Amino acid sequence: VLSVFGVETSRFAGLLAAQDAAGAQAYGVYLNDTTAAKLDPYLDVTIDLGASDSRSDGRAEVTVRVALENTVTTADLALMPSDAIGAYREGFGHGRIATIATAFAPKGAYDGGVRVDGLPVEYLSGDSDGRLASSLQVDVEPGETKILEFTFVSAEPGQVDREDAVICGEFA
Repeated sequence: VLSVFGVETSRFAGLLAAQDAAGAQAYGVYLNDTTAAKLDPYLDVTIDLGASDSRSDGRAEVTVRVALENTVTTADLALMPSDAIGAYREGFGHGRIATIATAFAPKGAYDGGVRVDGLPVEYLSGDSDGRLASSLQVDVEPGETKILEFTFVSAEPGQVDREDAVICGEFA
């Protein structure tokens, strides 16, 4: 019955189904707020995708670049109740936004590392149904922008076509 309505390939089927529906060269970016505050509207997110085919093995190096900018101001915070700004949690309440950022590569891709503001960082890497996922928690202070770069290497030589590579995402 679900296939009649196309649910298994819709957003209702889950994040990876949405990535599959976006195409074989789709990369997924998913953000999960860990503060339980209500500051998500103040997090400006920009996502870019870049690919380089200069590797000697013919595989492409793909970088998913995520810019997270915290635009909340002191004036904004003064108008909000303490639970909306995360004041109940130690180290929060002054506008810090904490989020887990995860990038999923297409099936078969290899891990190329993660950088924050140009510096290599520790992160978690795992596999979900043949897709590599790289994940880390990022804290963004008011007025601050963090640049995350998730790098992957394509599974096969000549696999990445810059015209067909896409980004899909979900923010919770």
